[in-house]
Amino acid sequence: MPDGIVSVPEVTGWNYLNLGTDDVFAAEEMILNGTAPTSLAWPSAGLALYIPEYIAAPGLVVGAFWQNGTAVAGNVELALYDEDGNKLATTGLIAAATVSVPQYTAFASPVLVTTGRYYLAVVASSASQQFLAWTTSAAATNVNRMFGILEQAGLGSGLPASWTPVTSARSYLPLVSLSFMTAAVTV
Repeated sequence: MPDGIVSVPEVTGWNYLNLGTDDVFAAEEMILNGTAPTSLAWPSAGLALYIPEYIAAPGLVVGAFWQNGTAVAGNVELALYDEDGNKLATTGLIAAATVSVPQYTAFASPVLVTTGRYYLAVVASSASQQFLAWTTSAAATNVNRMFGILEQAGLGSGLPASWTPVTSARSYLPLVSLSFMTAAVTV
């Protein structure tokens, strides 16, 4: 298949300005769980999840956002990594604020991405931080492994410049997304 814009939307609708877990994994999670995402506590303080994202067209990634659940605590960082595990852009550690709303943060430096596979990373400093997320009733189902999600523990001070992850054997997927710059086209 040639590189370029994919015009076939996902079940939830693909929005070229955002690319996240809702766009990529929502249909599968709905089938596995039979429900929409709910407010769930982060699995472990200092745990990072690296979620694969396929970018179908070049663009300028300017930030990211997560959906807070019914409790906020500590700090959250989102970052974009290349397929080799190098951090390309980051929000830095941001205090989680305002329950039950999306929390948008700009990257310190926007990054131009090309077509290909990247990872959207998320880490929370507190296990009391809740995200709008999907999970299944048994962690032994290894849903994250099925989706190609990686993890890294013990990151109390934020996401590293380069990763050393392991395969995730959890069943936890937060609602997180990348945001792209909008562009006006004049004819």
